Amino acid sequence: MDTKFIFIVGKTCTGKDTLMKKILKTFQTNCIPLKNCTTRPKRTENENTYTFLNKEEMLKALFDGSLIECQEYNGWYYGILESSIKKNYANISVLSIERANLWYDYLKANNLLSNSLIIFIEEPEKTRLFRYVNRLINDNQFDIPSLKEMIRRFETEEKDYLTPLEDFPNVLNISSHDYYSDIANKINKFIIKGVL
Repeated sequence: MDTKFIFIVGKTCTGKDTLMKKILKTFQTNCIPLKNCTTRPKRTENENTYTFLNKEEMLKALFDGSLIECQEYNGWYYGILESSIKKNYANISVLSIERANLWYDYLKANNLLSNSLIIFIEEPEKTRLFRYVNRLINDNQFDIPSLKEMIRRFETEEKDYLTPLEDFPNVLNISSHDYYSDIANKINKFIIKGVL
């Protein structure tokens, strides 16, 4: 299998992480998560979902070309190192639209655009707000600062998602109303044949 890339893009609470977990479980022999790096501190001592770098390390990686893309959120930097790409796998990550567009340049420069699949999830704002509030309640974080952060995120994304997605050759537009089996069939076709 060629090295491939699957990027899940969508606003807050569209189900990106849930979909990524399903894909990794369904295609565990073919898919591998791309590990993000960040300058934010660990939330818990055992947190291993990111590679944690300090700001100097992140900037050095950006300037020496080992960081494919980098974006600042709330004062912290996030990105993916080229060394995290696993050859002969479908490398999968959840990305903002801005970060997906930064990947476009890397993929195009390396003649890998046809090896990429964007899964763009869209959900109504009401559904997303309901999910976010439920998440806060379930995590015992239903307070004014958390609600302010929710509003900030939703307002920021309204501006961010005015930017169109670059002209990726393989884009799958979905919502939570789509059957996962249909989505999985298209992903399988992309992994095996490289097309939808």
